[in-house]
Amino acid sequence: MKIPRVSIVVKHHGGIDALEESINSLLRQTLEEWELLCIHHTSEEPYNGKAAADIRVRSIHAAYRDHSGCAHVGLQAAHAPYVLFLEEGDTLAPQALEEMYRAMEHSTHHAIIPFSPGEDIPAPWGRLYRRESICHKRWHVSLAGYRAPTQWACEAETLPDSLYFHREKGSNTTRRLNESEHIFAAYLHEVFNTLCRRAI
Repeated sequence: MKIPRVSIVVKHHGGIDALEESINSLLRQTLEEWELLCIHHTSEEPYNGKAAADIRVRSIHAAYRDHSGCAHVGLQAAHAPYVLFLEEGDTLAPQALEEMYRAMEHSTHHAIIPFSPGEDIPAPWGRLYRRESICHKRWHVSLAGYRAPTQWACEAETLPDSLYFHREKGSNTTRRLNESEHIFAAYLHEVFNTLCRRAI
């Protein structure tokens, strides 16, 4: 297996159909050096779909059921310098990983956002992060710490084309963040604010 350039972390809820849709979009990527970390609770079955035999796909047990805990487990297991959090059922354009990777390699930003700032895509899905920027601490953030993505947009670079497609129940719709995702997003915002303060 080639050393991955991008690690993709997804919380596997147990359903196969939505995850298969996401994985199929990964299999079509022009950038082939990626790894997918399917994080599932210890009481649930690991991913065993069509792509399970692909050496780039790994199933990892976690003691957590929430997005934040699973994301932390994924970060600790990731090998690539860049990480993308993928929601089950969401898909990537075929050139998504390659374009985001190239942009990150030539950027000083901590994240690459592959869609216009005005698009209502739930944070933190779809962004490509520098792993070293977001895995230096654990996920201890309360809902009170949540901040809108625009408050750390200066620390991220936005690509001109939409490359990440969020879906809910098979349709192109957006949704409100649940509490777990709010905590996860708040953690990332706190990290970016900390980095920003260090740079001053």
